[in-house]
Amino acid sequence: MTYNKFVWMIIFALGPAHEVYAYVDPGSGSLLFQLLIAGILGAALTVKSWWRKVRNVFTQRDTQEK
Repeated sequence: MTYNKFVWMIIFALGPAHEVYAYVDPGSGSLLFQLLIAGILGAALTVKSWWRKVRNVFTQRDTQEK
């Protein structure tokens, strides 16, 4: 892409915006909230699982010992 085309793309992208009549319904906010909570809980469970694996490596007992 030439420099000239890049400049024109920037001008059109940052140019004045026209009025937009957009509507975001409450269901979209609820969906975003659920995604946020699911991501946080998923990350927490992943860290918990990894932590148990690391802890088990350092605290393994001899299987022959009873």
